[in-house]
Amino acid sequence: MAIKRQAHEIQSLDASNLELWGESQMLEIERYIWDEVEEVLKDPSLMAALSDSSAAAGHAKLEQLVSDRGLATAVFVLGPSGEVRQSRPGLHARLRSLLRSRLGGPIRLHPGRLYTDTIEADKTDQQVFYLMLETGGPVYGLILNPAWVSNELAHMRLTTPGGGGRTVLAKLERVVSPAETTGTSSGALVLAFRTLFPNYNISIPRTELIRRESQARRELIFLFASCALFLTVLVVGGVIMTRIIREFEYARFRTDLLHSFSHDLRSPLVVIRLYSETIATGRLTKDEQNNYCGIIIHETDHLNRLLESALTFSQVQRPQRTYHLRSGNLAQHLAANLQTHLEHLRLRGYEVHLGIDEKLPPVQFDPDAIDMAVLNLVDNARKYGGERKFVGVRLYRREAEIVLEVEDHGIGIAPEHQKQIFSKFFRAPDTAKQKGFGLGLYLVRHTMKGHGGRVELASVPGEGSTFRLVFPLGRSTAKRFFGGWLPSFMKHSYVQNPHH
Repeated sequence: MAIKRQAHEIQSLDASNLELWGESQMLEIERYIWDEVEEVLKDPSLMAALSDSSAAAGHAKLEQLVSDRGLATAVFVLGPSGEVRQSRPGLHARLRSLLRSRLGGPIRLHPGRLYTDTIEADKTDQQVFYLMLETGGPVYGLILNPAWVSNELAHMRLTTPGGGGRTVLAKLERVVSPAETTGTSSGALVLAFRTLFPNYNISIPRTELIRRESQARRELIFLFASCALFLTVLVVGGVIMTRIIREFEYARFRTDLLHSFSHDLRSPLVVIRLYSETIATGRLTKDEQNNYCGIIIHETDHLNRLLESALTFSQVQRPQRTYHLRSGNLAQHLAANLQTHLEHLRLRGYEVHLGIDEKLPPVQFDPDAIDMAVLNLVDNARKYGGERKFVGVRLYRREAEIVLEVEDHGIGIAPEHQKQIFSKFFRAPDTAKQKGFGLGLYLVRHTMKGHGGRVELASVPGEGSTFRLVFPLGRSTAKRFFGGWLPSFMKHSYVQNPHH
């Protein structure tokens, strides 16, 4: 049985492509026609008026339905074998015969389902719809009126993607060439039916195409502009929020630093005052006086390191931090400046190992900055050395690098904290009992970056830690790492002493 069935659940396409948009509109138009036909064929009063001439209730609707501009050119009722029982207006014999032959004997239609077929009679296409309301019952049908379709198209609002509904000047046209299909032709968009009117199509004039394309361009520009504005607001908002968060954190850090610094300053001052007053009494022996003087000197050095740490931290927070690099003998410099500090550690019961290779080549370094970095590492080895009280300092060459190593056999550093300990104000949980600001290793790393070098760490919890300051050899540090070109936005300045 050559009858087509329309699926009622057709989803409209939301495509920017013009042809896809046109096809989606055709699906909407066909669905609209199907819904209108189904509503008519399921109207009880119309079907009663068609079957029974005495049923006057539906005659007015029936007359309007089959008028010149009505939905149908004819309505009819078919029997079980396809014979025409009733029709309004009457159908000529040729059309009756075609209807019966198309159904082909006993009718097998699903109740409540609408069917359609195209019949060519008298050189015209007749779009016929069939509907059986119940099994074994009569089949109601109608022949669709093309004039009604044209009239509906003239008032139909086609939905454009993103633009709501707009009135489109579409019209129904008979196909001149059988090969004519959906597409753009003569400046118009030609839309072909899928299930209805195989010899008809709908065309939308060029003015509508231009308006549709202009609207699509405006929507695209608006979309890109909106995305750009959103990303700009997101980035600017992120930057502002980041700065606000940093300001709050920095304010908290400054408060913590001031509190810790005040506490750490008080401790050496109390010791110095206490031992100075004891010496002033004149009741001590010569050895006791020398011992107390050594303690006072040590606490003075501690106080000096605290002040230098605070000053260095203040300097590295500035936009420009200058390191005065000069070529020198790092071995001789360390041997001269570490002896006093290491001797004091020996007097306090520490096992001190000092291993310096005297034949090392010159290296570029800032003496004051390196002194501060090495003393920070040695002081950490003392504070966190545990009960074994071991401090080892070695200076040696490793391929094209000079390595300054400070080792202890203390508490060590947990793997999850080994990267964090170089952050500003960070202190590992197991070091909270020791005095400090959490700035020492941060300043050490900053100093080595300023020298074009790096800091290496090897640590095992419970066994100790080894920190290595790695200096590059060869050309000047700045030239070695930046090829003689220094960008102006770098946070560190590299200044060579012209006298060395």
